[in-house]
Amino acid sequence: MSTAVSISSSATDHLQQAPRVVRVLDAARALSDAMCEVLVAHHVTDPAGAPFDFERTMVLVPGGRLAHAIERNLLARAAKAGVPLIAPTIVTPLMLAGRFVEPKLPVLSALGAKLSWRETLDAALEDSELAPRVAALFAAGDAIPAHARPRIASRLARLASETATSLLSAAEIAERLGNLAERGDVPAIVAERWTTLAELFARRSALLARAGACDRDELLRDAVLSGDVSAGAF
Repeated sequence: MSTAVSISSSATDHLQQAPRVVRVLDAARALSDAMCEVLVAHHVTDPAGAPFDFERTMVLVPGGRLAHAIERNLLARAAKAGVPLIAPTIVTPLMLAGRFVEPKLPVLSALGAKLSWRETLDAALEDSELAPRVAALFAAGDAIPAHARPRIASRLARLASETATSLLSAAEIAERLGNLAERGDVPAIVAERWTTLAELFARRSALLARAGACDRDELLRDAVLSGDVSAGAF
């Protein structure tokens, strides 16, 4: 899959004049390194830009882990060049959307998100058909003991956040992995595990709908995908 990045100055006058440029990243490099290569190369050819001065640059990345990798990469490049780094603003789609989305339902706190996953997990383990598959996800044998459930609920909450940050749903990931598994590109067990996770995600969504609440990351993901943003602040 090709990955592309669009980089432009944040200065309003320059932004209005400059055309959008889409560049295909080098698939042989780590994603952070490939993005930094394009970022630095673009800045060097920008007449208004000084070396490694990215004060007016915003970089949109798929997830927070990539942001840290880009920062380390730019620091290393600047140190090698012997010049100071003025770092760019690095944001994820959810961070960007958080400035413009006005929630229409009460939004769960971080603690509320974990508790909702604990309730979802407990209910799933009462389902005789689903319980063994859920237990297998966490290498817990035939059952998940009560003392392990808070830790697993926290893991599910983190996974849900990372899934939303990727701008995909668990069902979409499961479907894509299923197609890849049919072609032999990924092990069938990977697709099967995501099918089970998608069922857990669906149960949790139903739980939130009954409670009249929403998940922060999923709210922002859906707003980004639909373009339903406003001037409200999150």
